[in-house]
Amino acid sequence: MGYLKDGAAVDASEGRIAEFLVAFARESGADRVDVIAHSMGNRLLLRALQRILTASEKTSGVRFGHMVLAAPDITRDLFIEVAEQYKKLSHRTTLYISDADLALRASYRLQGPRVGLAPPITCVKGIDTVHVANVDRTLLGHSTFAEARPVLNDMHALFNHDDPPGRRFGLIERRSGEHQYWEIRR
Repeated sequence: MGYLKDGAAVDASEGRIAEFLVAFARESGADRVDVIAHSMGNRLLLRALQRILTASEKTSGVRFGHMVLAAPDITRDLFIEVAEQYKKLSHRTTLYISDADLALRASYRLQGPRVGLAPPITCVKGIDTVHVANVDRTLLGHSTFAEARPVLNDMHALFNHDDPPGRRFGLIERRSGEHQYWEIRR
């Protein structure tokens, strides 16, 4: 039941989060604002980005550095359809997915395929996909991005050196059909 309440909270918060992101990007004085969204927070980020793009007069010129989409609890088809929005507002977007995320498995049973749950490997041109299949996991496998050293090391290289996946230590290039993605080495 808490899951349904969280979804309602996302719906109620999207306007405020969009305003906050724009204000922070403009007024923080930072050279670059990076954003990390986890699980259902990715739904909120996606909706906020949609608002930012449609309010272009008020938000023109707002861009973000890196966007990290960790274990996104977003419908796979919707993500593929609207992925352009990330590219319009960020320098680089990285999608972290797993095949052992029990929370996303439960969401899958309720709502269908989730972006953060493999298989299938979700690949979209212009967004880097990193599969975290081979790292030590938390009990539910849902907080791997925040607790597993290989994933934290990868985000460190991304944020501090702006390295693309092919230059980040510990990533192995993989292919899913015609699509390229990356996997964290053990």
